[in-house]
Amino acid sequence: MQHLDGHPPLHRVVHRLLDHTHAAFTEPGRLRNQATELSARIGVTPQTVLIREPKQRWGSCDANGALRLNWRIIQASPKLIDYVIAHELIHIQHPNHRPTFWANLGRVMPDYE
Repeated sequence: MQHLDGHPPLHRVVHRLLDHTHAAFTEPGRLRNQATELSARIGVTPQTVLIREPKQRWGSCDANGALRLNWRIIQASPKLIDYVIAHELIHIQHPNHRPTFWANLGRVMPDYE
C-alpha cells in the first residue's frame, strides 16, 4: 500500500530497515558458524574468520590462514556459500589450484562442479 505521495507507509519502511539491520548482525555469525563446521570436515583451522566488504571477491584465504568472506554472500544460495567457504578453506592446505586442490574440494563437496 502506498500513500498518496507515492511513498510506502512509514511502518513498512521501519520494518524493512529492522529486517536488514537484524540480518547484518546475525548473518556474519552464521557465516562464521558455517566456516567452523566446514573447517572441521576439511581438517583445517583458519586463524581467523573475518567478514568484510571487498569490492571484487566472495572470499579469500591468505598464507596465514585468515579467511575473509564478503558479507554480501549472505544473499547467495546455501550451496554457493558452502562452496565459497570450502574453496577458501582448502587454500590453507593448497595455496594454488593444482589437481590436489580440486581433489580435496571434491572430497568435501562431491557435486561442486
